[in-house]
Amino acid sequence: MALKLKLQYLGKNRSLAVHGDDTIQSLKLTIRSLLGFTPTSVLLDGALLMDGKKLSDYRADPASIVSIKRRKVRMGDEASGLSPEGDDVALVTPPRKAARSLRRRPLTTMDVDAKALAEARRLCLEGPFMEFAGSWEVLASGLLPKKEADAQTLLQSLSMCNGCVQEARQQIAETHAL
Repeated sequence: MALKLKLQYLGKNRSLAVHGDDTIQSLKLTIRSLLGFTPTSVLLDGALLMDGKKLSDYRADPASIVSIKRRKVRMGDEASGLSPEGDDVALVTPPRKAARSLRRRPLTTMDVDAKALAEARRLCLEGPFMEFAGSWEVLASGLLPKKEADAQTLLQSLSMCNGCVQEARQQIAETHAL
């Protein structure tokens, strides 16, 4: 009996013409001719199909959905004998780790000492203070805006520069000798 099953792979649907007495191995070969690779696992309505059995053993009908899985092998697995033969393997190189930056995210008011932030507000320097406290010069100097003493030092530097963030950055960089 001829069946027209729906094949799902990578979010795409395709029609698959098979017979009920076809073996799972022949189903894999049909999928290979359609997609260009032999799947490592075949599922019929969520049930894993085993080699050596027939589609009729799994009660396949025209409403059945065939899903496939393709095993990805990391570089170096071929030497250990883990990779299957042929072109049904997608080689995946290990991801590179990105270089860490000094600044992970913008500062928020929760990252700064509350007393120093209140003083900056009183002096109308809250915006420049937050920009200055999150600059890479401050981070590189080792000053922590969360500590009260360090936050007061930053605020004094900014006040001495009349609120000019650029000058305060230069002063901190010179003081702490980057």
